Amino acid sequence: PFPLDPPPPPPPLHPPRTYESDAKFILVAESEAVYARLSEDRFFDRHPCILVTGRGVPDLATRGCVSSLARGLGLPVLGLADCNPYGLGVLEAYRKGGTEMSVRDRGGLASDVRWLGLRPSQARAMKEGGKLPESVFQRMTERDVAKVER
Repeated sequence: PFPLDPPPPPPPLHPPRTYESDAKFILVAESEAVYARLSEDRFFDRHPCILVTGRGVPDLATRGCVSSLARGLGLPVLGLADCNPYGLGVLEAYRKGGTEMSVRDRGGLASDVRWLGLRPSQARAMKEGGKLPESVFQRMTERDVAKVER
């Protein structure tokens, strides 16, 4: 090129992404321990999925990655979380984000996360039916109640 020719334009900041995968769903594990166990057992070999954990409340990058993969691959996002206010709070972080997110960042959310796990009504029925002992239940603390009410 002639030395005075302008340089070529820079590549776009967010080039279009294309993904390919044999996965049937994205599984988000609330805790690193559950994630590790599922990985050790090679859960993804028996059930083709993309296994993810935010190690508790996910950061923006993890939320964005899950959202991008879900949209790019057209996959449902399933959340495996404890049946307590904190487990459900983790799933809400994937769905709605947090107070630290700007409106611009909210495009990187997986708004259709589906909860996998024991529901309170199911736990109650199992307890009443004698299938779960009283020892597996914990009373909600004041912090738990406050989190639910928010």
